[in-house]
Amino acid sequence: MTRITASLAALFFLAGAAAAAPPEPASPRGYPAEYEAALRAFGKSGRWEPMGELVGHLRFEGRQAGRDLSLGSYWRGPKALKAGAFLRLQSGARHDDDWAKNPFRVWEWRDTADRTEPVLVLDATPRAALERAGLLGSLKSRFEANLFNGEKALRLEPELSWFWMEGLGPKAHFALRYEAVFALNFGAQALREQWVYLSALRHGPRGLVIGPHVALGEQVFETSRAFKDAGGSSYRARWKALRLGFDAVWRFGR
Repeated sequence: MTRITASLAALFFLAGAAAAAPPEPASPRGYPAEYEAALRAFGKSGRWEPMGELVGHLRFEGRQAGRDLSLGSYWRGPKALKAGAFLRLQSGARHDDDWAKNPFRVWEWRDTADRTEPVLVLDATPRAALERAGLLGSLKSRFEANLFNGEKALRLEPELSWFWMEGLGPKAHFALRYEAVFALNFGAQALREQWVYLSALRHGPRGLVIGPHVALGEQVFETSRAFKDAGGSSYRARWKALRLGFDAVWRFGR
């Protein structure tokens, strides 16, 4: 009888502990679709290329709306090197600590559509061309410092483009790009995002370039502060997605 009582007490204890433990965020099955559209404008003044970018997006199964506004300038150095500095104001971004209780004490991802985060971006992009083959390769390296939460990251984007030439100018170009984001001062896992992009862009008159892109990839989220404070241990959630987007680029001042 004593053994039965002890066993029942242990079961009740385990059930209570399980009920008290906070829930981990669930990862979606497969690759749910996300949507984005980008408008970029580039000027030119000597070696300087001022740039503005506006991106609207629906992330995380279309449940999180957001937008990014970037302003800054590139500088064209010698030997096909471009360097730049930008300020990005982003909303709709999701971080580890956004897994928390809502006012009704239900665990969910925070809606960050109205939360603006300033991000400082430093860019260095060496490029190499095989003009006879119409190929252009580049390696974009970006240091990003989020001034909202202090997170720092390194973004690496190797890209290979093929240009369909018509006379002396391009008629269209197709690009394959891999994108990897490494955490520099947060989380346990260094590689936090990776994506493979494929784009097809049509070159029009007056420096206008338009076309669609598609990307396949994933993002990693680790244990939030609220989860730890509530007695949770640790987790690592992988969020996979298929991104469908459209780009419009305008180059002027040439």
